[in-house]
Amino acid sequence: MANLFYPHGAYLLSATVLGQADDVQADQNVDELTHYASGDPMPGFVGSKKTEPEFRIDTTDLASVFTLVAAGDENLVRSLAAGNADLMFRQSKNQSTREAVGASKHIIYRLIQSAMFFWDSFEVSQDNEAKINTRIVAAYKAGQPTVTLMKEQVVPAQPDLTKLFTIGKVFINGTALNRIKKISWNNNPSVEKEAADGEAQPSHVCIGKVKPTVQVDTQELEQIQAFGDEGLALDGSNGLVVYLRKRLQGKINHPDASAVHLKLQATKGGVMWGRTSGEKATAQVNVALQRPSGGGAVWTITQDVAIP
Repeated sequence: MANLFYPHGAYLLSATVLGQADDVQADQNVDELTHYASGDPMPGFVGSKKTEPEFRIDTTDLASVFTLVAAGDENLVRSLAAGNADLMFRQSKNQSTREAVGASKHIIYRLIQSAMFFWDSFEVSQDNEAKINTRIVAAYKAGQPTVTLMKEQVVPAQPDLTKLFTIGKVFINGTALNRIKKISWNNNPSVEKEAADGEAQPSHVCIGKVKPTVQVDTQELEQIQAFGDEGLALDGSNGLVVYLRKRLQGKINHPDASAVHLKLQATKGGVMWGRTSGEKATAQVNVALQRPSGGGAVWTITQDVAIP
């Protein structure tokens, strides 16, 4: 009987288990090649031009993601050249549950010292947990396969599931935005993948450009009048502050005063209100972020803070 496997998350740099994910994806991104003989309706040559392997992990473990990128660039991307990126699948146990993590029965897709990790976006809505979208993009390294499929492997145990966050508060230029129903943060990163010399996979991968935007859905329609018809500039000091509230195991949420929550802040950009719609009228507040005056990070991420 064929074996069955379940997502077990990612193991990065032999140090971080990135779990809390219902789905993980390993994609070869094959660029197919098809040619036809003159006048022939059927293909005469099929193959592939190139592959651009990458992993995708959508996880509720925002804390681990933000810790990873804090040691990288722009609070966005982290090179994995110092170690491996393992995408793990745990084998089920016939007529039982799962095989032990220490049993040599599991599957690993491995990128060996040849990838970058970054986060695309996260979204959180009232009554639900925040989920962040991450990608691991591979780069070709001479003398080794870009993706190695390894069978009959052991996998690390998942850490305790304690890092869950839900919607918190949003401040714009020091003023709280009330009646928030959803927050969507999207970095809109473009990924450059460069191959040369007949390489079958890109040997250089990097972030090309980023267009960070934050959408906040609010039912407090009177507040959006302050943004005017032409928008409002972030003040360069307080700017946009987004808090994510940490869930409390066995209860609901940690108190605001507890220093356990997440904070994201961007000091420069522009605020515009967009569409207002819905049976219970909800307005979209759109914030476009930019580099602050004199340089520096577009946004900062602070963990273990209280919510004012």
